[in-house]
Amino acid sequence: METPEPSSHHPSGVSSFSLEFSDLFVLALVLGVAGLYLFRKPPAKQERYNPFDNFKEQLNDSTAGAPLIKPKAAKDLDFIKKIRNNGQKVVFFYGSQTGTAEDLASRLAKEASQRFGIKCLVTDIEDCDMALLNQLPSDHLAVFLMATYGEGEPTDNAIDFWEHLTNGDPEGDEFIP
Repeated sequence: METPEPSSHHPSGVSSFSLEFSDLFVLALVLGVAGLYLFRKPPAKQERYNPFDNFKEQLNDSTAGAPLIKPKAAKDLDFIKKIRNNGQKVVFFYGSQTGTAEDLASRLAKEASQRFGIKCLVTDIEDCDMALLNQLPSDHLAVFLMATYGEGEPTDNAIDFWEHLTNGDPEGDEFIP
């Protein structure tokens, strides 16, 4: 005689449901993580930078009739005076649209300073009066690092220098070979 196999079904036709320890552990873990997620503290609100905050302070602090925006001091375009005052022997002029020529000028100046002890000035060509270039002492060196764009057009900050060179100003002919 054969013994019937134990059935996993309840006599009424409903399947019996039994939980093992691992099932209970996973269920508790999932419920715990879900509870932590739902009842966590909201993140602290980060203040976003508002560029007008400073303007509002200036507006509130300003006196009647005083200008809100202070005019910038005029740029000192005399690079000859700068190199004499600082004891610099090499001037790196850069004309750059994206900063590549500026970066190269800075790296070359740093290298000259570290390897050879030469003091250098790195300056945007737009911030200098190029009519003074012929006054550069003969024991000084001018290095030009100029970028171009398009079909070899000068960058925005080098347009004045390019026009100075191509117009053949009598004062500037002394430094054109």
